[in-house]
Amino acid sequence: MLKFRQETPYVIVIDALDESFSAEETARLVKLLTDTLAGPDSPNIHLVFTSRPEMHIRVAMHSRVYQILLTTRDEDTIQDVRFFLRASLNRTRTTRPIVFGQPPIPWPSEDEFESLAFQAGGLFVYAAMAFNFISAARHNPKQKLDLLLRKKSTVGADIDQLYRQIIATSEDPVAHAGCQRPSSISASHYRSQDSENSFTWIERISL
Repeated sequence: MLKFRQETPYVIVIDALDESFSAEETARLVKLLTDTLAGPDSPNIHLVFTSRPEMHIRVAMHSRVYQILLTTRDEDTIQDVRFFLRASLNRTRTTRPIVFGQPPIPWPSEDEFESLAFQAGGLFVYAAMAFNFISAARHNPKQKLDLLLRKKSTVGADIDQLYRQIIATSEDPVAHAGCQRPSSISASHYRSQDSENSFTWIERISL
């Protein structure tokens, strides 16, 4: 193991655990790290995982945890996402004169904006990924928004469906998506009885 100063606390963060490995590999990684760092002679290391609450990950995590739920449903977060969408779409409208004219025509309509904001809910990454898709260079933003809103969706919209739309219609899906899956977060904290190490599990729950 790497040499750490015993008196100095360290933090190891493994983000998007659910997106990185197979179920078996994920379980092995969690067990390897938590078992290795649980010994009394281990350095003072805090281990943080972030993940959606997939069943195989729940099973792999230690049962003695302290959980803190953070949600994307609060009004402040929803309003922040709406502000982001409004400002971003307006920037596209005012910087694409070939599409929107000079002076630019109003866009999107209130119904279109409300539909997009409803799909995003309080999820910033969904909003950012949708905006990247809509405003992609060499594409018509109005047509892209129409395509995105063509299928009805629920709050916090179907991220897999959004990815499928981007892949199916984009010449450069990686550039347009460019974001991790959105989610809200809950934190789980476990302190080993045998050492000063603690293991924190961050669940990212799409709402």
